[in-house]
Amino acid sequence: MLISKSRLITLLNLAVPIIGGMLSQNLLNIVDTAMVGRLGSEALAAVGLSGFLNFMSVALLMGFSTGVQAISARRIGENKKEQAANPLNMALIIIIFVASFISGVVYLLIPTILPLLNPDPVVVQLSIDYLSIRIFGVLFVSLNASFRGFFNGIGFPKVYLRTLVIMHFLNILFNYILIFGNFGFPALGVRGAAIGTLISLVFGTLIYFIQAIYIGKDYGFLTNSFSLKRIKSLISISLPQSITQLFFASGLSALFVIIGKIGTDEMAGANILITIMLVAILPGIGFGFTSATLCSQALGRGDKEDAYQWGIDIVKVGFISISCLGLTMFLFPVEILSIFTTQKSVILATTNSLKLTGLFIGFDACGMILMHSLLGVGDSKHIMIVSMVLQWCFFLPLAYLFGPTLHYGLLSIWILQGSYRIIQAIIFARTWHKRKWMQIVL
Repeated sequence: MLISKSRLITLLNLAVPIIGGMLSQNLLNIVDTAMVGRLGSEALAAVGLSGFLNFMSVALLMGFSTGVQAISARRIGENKKEQAANPLNMALIIIIFVASFISGVVYLLIPTILPLLNPDPVVVQLSIDYLSIRIFGVLFVSLNASFRGFFNGIGFPKVYLRTLVIMHFLNILFNYILIFGNFGFPALGVRGAAIGTLISLVFGTLIYFIQAIYIGKDYGFLTNSFSLKRIKSLISISLPQSITQLFFASGLSALFVIIGKIGTDEMAGANILITIMLVAILPGIGFGFTSATLCSQALGRGDKEDAYQWGIDIVKVGFISISCLGLTMFLFPVEILSIFTTQKSVILATTNSLKLTGLFIGFDACGMILMHSLLGVGDSKHIMIVSMVLQWCFFLPLAYLFGPTLHYGLLSIWILQGSYRIIQAIIFARTWHKRKWMQIVL
């Protein structure tokens, strides 16, 4: 049997709201890309380039979400409910100071960095317009991620879902108003897209905070005292994942630089491809968040074999689900790409790469689920090493060789992308099977 009925119900009760939130995030990404795509390939390429640089700025703080979720879930499993919000309390304070510093430094460096990453002056100027506004969202993205980790860790994923739905409604509304100049407002183009996103992020933080006050009071929100031991525990999990996210985001930026050397159409197409990949893979990450919670809670109860089995069961469900999404990419690539752009040159440059994505996305989802399962039990250092070595020592050097150097085009890079993600999934599966992570103490 694939998975027992009782375990499937437990899984879905946690996973459906999380995946709903992930799908709503994908919907937002699609709407953003589709709206900006109407401004032309230069605008689309600019938002892609600056968007990943923004992600790189956020990445150093995103690991706190992992640390908060892992520790909060472990405390619930240990029946120490009143301590579950302690990692969130510490994370919020750290993020406020560090995110403010990062935003200020990056804002000053934007005019210097972006011209080094793309040779097209139009793309560079549009990227500066977008990132100069979007960079001030680093604080709110990081705070929201830690709130998400807490609510998912204590088993309240619906908080995450309803907050995202409100945020996305606001983002789409303000994008419609500000990008194209509706309801009497000026048409701001890519600057309007950045402003719309920033407004939604600020509202999201306020909504999370209000819900945390009402729900989190029984879990120690804003009440537990700090201690050096607790801070070390949080940082020991969060820092490796933050470094992983930073290098992953840097790698995505490097990938855009590599693809930019092939051509603007290919760069615009790569932005669309990655957006579409998120449509399929983020539900897989949603399963991963669910697995992280269930595995960590099981370890908190002292049931190590149940923790192991949760990882296996969720991989089975995730592979089948995500592979079905991948099938649509393989069968209808042109129709899907036409949602994002009307430029035939971009569609032509991207079609075969999207077909390939459809073939490997299910295996990639397995890797993502196991990765988050390992993060949930505290094995973030292993994740850091594997992810960084495969991306920076294997994928990116070969992408540069086969793409702009040997002129094999975007498809060759996407073949390498699929290969590296499948290898990563195999390594994480082997790590999970060895069970050494069962000895980690949080």
